[in-house]
Amino acid sequence: MPTGIAVSPNGQLLYVLNTNINTVSVIRTQDNSVTATIILPYSSPSDVVFSPDGSKAYVTNLNSNNLSIINTSTNSIIDTVNTGQNPLGVTVTPDGTKIYILNSSGGSVSVLNTAANTVSAVIPVGLYPYSAKPTPDGTRIFVTNLFSNFISVIDTATDTVTGTISSEMYPADIVFRP
Repeated sequence: MPTGIAVSPNGQLLYVLNTNINTVSVIRTQDNSVTATIILPYSSPSDVVFSPDGSKAYVTNLNSNNLSIINTSTNSIIDTVNTGQNPLGVTVTPDGTKIYILNSSGGSVSVLNTAANTVSAVIPVGLYPYSAKPTPDGTRIFVTNLFSNFISVIDTATDTVTGTISSEMYPADIVFRP
């Protein structure tokens, strides 16, 4: 049951999360071959994002309330950080200094400081935060709140919600136009 997927910044690797068996398949995009399988000691991986330099991958573990940090050169877990309740989605700032973790059941976003691998803030948002995207300059994060019919706007300098955008129906994802 593959759920999450991410392409490394250099385009050479694809990480695919296999939720039912708690693994990550590492696929070389040049020939579509599986080069490694990373076994996660936690249950229900749901989303994955790479650091901007591609040296780390961050995997949310939905049923374990934590985040696994993977060294992509060794395909090994180097740290695990506790998050809020049922982390579903994850995004990274363009400079790689912060990871935003969407706690679907908790109605909050945990902010991971990547230098220390510690949660530096927990931001209340709407019901069931589902997807998040940073602005290209990294000053804001937009978070869809699936069951609240609005999008939270987070200021990344203060890690606070600075506004909301109404949505007619359940907002599921965000895409920025070039």
